[in-house]
Order: sequence, then structure tokens, then C-alpha cells
Amino acid sequence: VDNLDLNEILLKKLLKTKYELDDLNKFFQIYNSNKNTYNDLKNNQKRKVFNLSVKAGAVFNSYQVEGIYFNYSFPAQSSFSFGFELENVLNINKNKWSIYFEPFYETYTSSTTDSKNGTSIISLKFLNLGVGAKHKMFINNNSFFFINFGLQMVTHIGDKNFDSSATAFKLDQNSFNLHGGFGFKFQNKYFIEYRLRSSLNPLVNYGSITSSYSSSALVLGYTIF
Repeated sequence: VDNLDLNEILLKKLLKTKYELDDLNKFFQIYNSNKNTYNDLKNNQKRKVFNLSVKAGAVFNSYQVEGIYFNYSFPAQSSFSFGFELENVLNINKNKWSIYFEPFYETYTSSTTDSKNGTSIISLKFLNLGVGAKHKMFINNNSFFFINFGLQMVTHIGDKNFDSSATAFKLDQNSFNLHGGFGFKFQNKYFIEYRLRSSLNPLVNYGSITSSYSSSALVLGYTIF
């Protein structure tokens, strides 16, 4: 039923309504019921189910490797990352919840030098595949704050070796970590987000060695549709 059909139905009902309290009450009950149904239908027709966004930003990361006879502490660095986000808006709680899938690419290169172990260089390339949920807190129809949380698989691509003058290790192919963030979106197009991630251990298969790759990111995004 569209708005014109609704108006026609209500007009016919009004012409048959007697100017009595019971009849008037019945008419307004029908009017309010049909108006709410029409508004719900109109809102559902306008609701966007999927959003596709491109994302790029700066990643702030550091890396540390500890063993029985050595300790490599690489200084914090910043690097560039980019990717996209496919979001499915859920038809619950007034469209405040959504789930998303986001692949993105990032790199990390750093070096450290000490008198015992010499110079150590690490150069990593990651393909991150993340899934998660997002909750929105609307200011108006076009702007909202949001928080998100999820899980991501981190795949090392290209050269996966960590080399130093003292030793060398082969990094694990895949690692998993958690992520969470918060941000703001305006005009339903542009957004900024700060993302935190739990640390990774790319050398998990080396029992006597522990490593920790820590990172956070400041991301800018644009929703294509």
C-alpha cells in the first residue's frame, strides 16, 4: 500500500463515520494503525542492507623477540595500510547493529643494533582478514558514533624470515588476534576510527622463544555505497 492508497481508504472510511464518540474512536484507531504500518514499510524500503567502504590509515607497531641467549627489541614504527570493509546492516534495534568483513594490507619494517647480537632487521607484509560486529549510537539520521570488535586472521605474505647476524627464524604463516575500536561517521559517507589490536606471536612454533607484535591504527574511510 502506498500513501495515495492509504489516503483514499481513510477518506472513504471518514465519509462513513458518524459524528459520535464511538465511531470517531474507531476511525482514529484505524488511522493510527495504518499510518504506523505505512511508516514502517517506508523505512524498511529505504533501509540500506549493505555498505561498501574503502579504508586507509597509519599503523603504529613494535616488535620484540626474547630467547634464552638473546633479546631483540625493535623500536616503534609507523606504516601505511589500506583495504575495504563490507558491512551488513542488521534489521534489529533500529539498524544500530551490523556485522562486517574487512581485508586490508599492511607492512612493518624495522631494525635494531646492539654489541652482542649485531644488527637485526625485520620486514613483514601482512594480509589481514577480519570479521566483527559494530554498534552505532546515532546523533541524527546522517551521523553517529560507533564501536566495533572482532577477530582477524593475519597472513604473512612474501618473505617470512626474521634475520639477524646471530640467528634466523621462519615466521608462522598465519596468526590470529582480536581487535576493537571506536570512531565517528558523518554524512553517512566519511568516517574516522581508532583501532586497537591484541598482540601477535609470529614465532609460536618455537617453544623456547617468545615474540610480541603490537599494533594500533588510525584509519580514515569513505563509504562508496
